[in-house]
Amino acid sequence: LFKELDKSGGIGLIERRKQGQGKPTRIYVKNFTLPPDPEKCTPSPAPEEPPAQTSEKPKSALLGSRSLDCGKSAANKTDKNKTKLSDTELSIHPPAPATSPPCRRRGVSDRIGQMDAYRALIHENISYGDLLRDHPYDADLIDGYVELMVEVCCTGRETVRVNQEELPAAVVRSRLLKLDWEHILYVMESMQRNTTQVVNVRAFTLSALYNAPTIGQYYTSQVSHDMAQGWEVGT
Repeated sequence: LFKELDKSGGIGLIERRKQGQGKPTRIYVKNFTLPPDPEKCTPSPAPEEPPAQTSEKPKSALLGSRSLDCGKSAANKTDKNKTKLSDTELSIHPPAPATSPPCRRRGVSDRIGQMDAYRALIHENISYGDLLRDHPYDADLIDGYVELMVEVCCTGRETVRVNQEELPAAVVRSRLLKLDWEHILYVMESMQRNTTQVVNVRAFTLSALYNAPTIGQYYTSQVSHDMAQGWEVGT
């Protein structure tokens, strides 16, 4: 930490001067709170210190009966050194920020939770388990319908393109959430009976799901058609 703060090898917030003779190093804190204008904020120099006195064993405490210039110095007082408090891993520099901001992670988590909630609601509406049990070979097709409905229900756009026109997203969402297992079977049957070439499968499927609530009109017209065919055969 001192090396990073020192002016000789660090950012220059402090200046260290050795006294010798085992005395502690003096630390001078630089004036770093003033604006960086050399004419207005020239930092005052550190006070002059007398030259350090040396002996045959520097960094050692002197005996009480000896002078500064001569005499044998005492042994190092290592029993008072707090060597266990050193931590070379510490640094004054702040840690690097996380890769993904917390707010963004929360946004992704909220969207996933929203999609899971709509998926569970749609599964309940269409009796998903019963559909898979009765039509095990159409599991991928049914899952595709469900994921398309979930995607549309969770869209952030104000409008959704259905039947080649822009409709309010809330209206489309409400319509899709009213579908049950009969509507899904109706869409599956309509897709299988279609003989025209479909360029945009997603748009075609979404239109079929949106129009599925008209199943009553479809079966009514089918019954009328069958009855008319039977009447003609009978006559």
